[in-house]
Amino acid sequence: VLCFVLLLLVIVPLFSLGISNHGLWSADEPRVAEIGREMAITGNWTVPMLNKKPFLEQPPLYYGLLALTFKAFGASDKVARIPSAVFAFLTVFLVFVLANTFFGPRVALLSGIILATGGEYYRVAHWVLVDSTLTFFVVASVASFAAGYVAESHQKKFFWYLLFYISCTLAFYTKGFIGIIMPAL
Repeated sequence: VLCFVLLLLVIVPLFSLGISNHGLWSADEPRVAEIGREMAITGNWTVPMLNKKPFLEQPPLYYGLLALTFKAFGASDKVARIPSAVFAFLTVFLVFVLANTFFGPRVALLSGIILATGGEYYRVAHWVLVDSTLTFFVVASVASFAAGYVAESHQKKFFWYLLFYISCTLAFYTKGFIGIIMPAL
């Protein structure tokens, strides 16, 4: 419990501070935010649209989450970063749980802090990109597979492998086949 509290003391400020003090930066951020905004306005949850034309480069899951966030809090560049920050936080939490299960609380705390403070991971958590959501579902699928592999009863194995399948499916709906290929590797 102490290690988890320490992890929270590090990652809550890390992923919440600074996400609302600047506009959309990269070339991708405005495009991704606009797709989510159009999805929120039109209510078309199946086909992402950009400038009222189908945007079929990536599946709709992240854009749908972005649209839900816009509907809940209003459309702005500050609000657009919430899904990325939340999924980055959830991934660190998931890594903590997985490491705690296999290696104990000290390794879990260090694993969570190392992941959260990685430069590229921190950057992606503060940008409007699908990558933090993809990372979460890939880590969830690997964690589910590992839990299913070590489970002793057939019911627990079935539950964890089902969760593995669901996580892979959600990773696919986040960024396409890479969401299945990464856990398969």
